[in-house]
Amino acid sequence: MKELFDIIPNSTGDGFRMQLSTGVIDVPDDNGGYIISSGCGSGKTESIKSLIRQKYNSGILYCVDTRNELGKMYDWILANLVNRELGYGDILRESDVMIISSDKERSSFLNQYRDNPEILMEKKIILITHVRFWTDLINYFLIYQPKAPVDSFDGDFRKLMIRSDLRRYILFDETPTFIRPFVEFDKTILGVFSKTNDTGNITCMSPEEIGIYYDHFIRNTRNDLFNQSYRINRIKRDVALNLIPQYYDSWMLSDSDKAGITFYPVDLCPPGVYINTHVLIFEGAGDLLFKDSRNFRLLDVDRKYNCVTEFRKIDFGLFRRNLNPRRFDEFTSRIAMLINKPTLVVCWKDINGGG
Repeated sequence: MKELFDIIPNSTGDGFRMQLSTGVIDVPDDNGGYIISSGCGSGKTESIKSLIRQKYNSGILYCVDTRNELGKMYDWILANLVNRELGYGDILRESDVMIISSDKERSSFLNQYRDNPEILMEKKIILITHVRFWTDLINYFLIYQPKAPVDSFDGDFRKLMIRSDLRRYILFDETPTFIRPFVEFDKTILGVFSKTNDTGNITCMSPEEIGIYYDHFIRNTRNDLFNQSYRINRIKRDVALNLIPQYYDSWMLSDSDKAGITFYPVDLCPPGVYINTHVLIFEGAGDLLFKDSRNFRLLDVDRKYNCVTEFRKIDFGLFRRNLNPRRFDEFTSRIAMLINKPTLVVCWKDINGGG
């Protein structure tokens, strides 16, 4: 079985060759972060399917921006890979695949995950949305079939990304741009975790003191950091509390009225660290978005466009809720005035399809 655009694995390691409609891209055997810049409509997702088909035993995490696209990939795996003799080792079973989505028809997976997040580490293929990757516990997404119990994530990506038991392929289908904080709360809550030292300066409490004051003043109140109903949220709460001392000084110096912790794609490839996996961002316009990236290596095709192409960003400036029809008409009229040659208009996708 082949996809519309299949990949050819290297015989020397984890690299592979992508044969796309715009040309050939060779992904090296060397671990690291790579931007697959192949042009729009070049066959990126079909190539991802081929990679999943041939490498599922190595452990794969697949991330995409919307629930709809996530469901499509899951359905394709069930229809084309599960319980089939593919010739790549053990037969892939339905129990080897797990999709974490808030769609009602797949709520059983979400419920399992909420009370037993460690189950993810035993699955050969995990499928999640971009937003969930950054707001949940990243180590459970990345670690694959560990030989010993795994500690809660401590925010140290340098230590995480050199583990020997990481999934071999971390796949982002399109650039993850809809990134939410792992935790965010009103800055005034920092007062609960503060004390005055011998010189009169306000400083952060110790982790042990933070836990005591959290239990006394915040737990199960409207200011609680996470809903305590699910075990994963209780783990996230403990992770957040342990990270407060690391971020406290920067929060105190900030002018923002919010305090929060946000993780980003660059965190997966810390400078000076040889990570032990392939982090692949499949982005058609990667040569434009990541041309100056120091954390990821850009893999481009020689010629993805058949003419001189101009890229222009136009801010929408309107809100989809309570959209003003007159202002919308003005915006589309302005777009129409700019279009005097063959043009591709790319719009933000429906956020309601994500998460």
